[in-house]
Amino acid sequence: MAAENVVTQEQIDALAAAIKENVQIQGGGTDKFCAAWPDAKMALSALQGILALVPGVSAFAAPAIGVVIAAGTAASNSICPKK
Repeated sequence: MAAENVVTQEQIDALAAAIKENVQIQGGGTDKFCAAWPDAKMALSALQGILALVPGVSAFAAPAIGVVIAAGTAASNSICPKK
């Protein structure tokens, strides 16, 4: 299974809706997350690619990183201003 397919788009959309409905970030956290997420996503994707080359590690790490990327993307989709 490819790491990109760990979480479906429908699951990301459902998570984004749940985050939008239930999560409130106080103290400027939204701005910080929205500013940091694009670079964090890129770094996580690079790490996922590097770990894919390590035998034994990629079977566990790549899907886990894929879930983190999906959750971050869902959060970004629900709380960050659209550009």
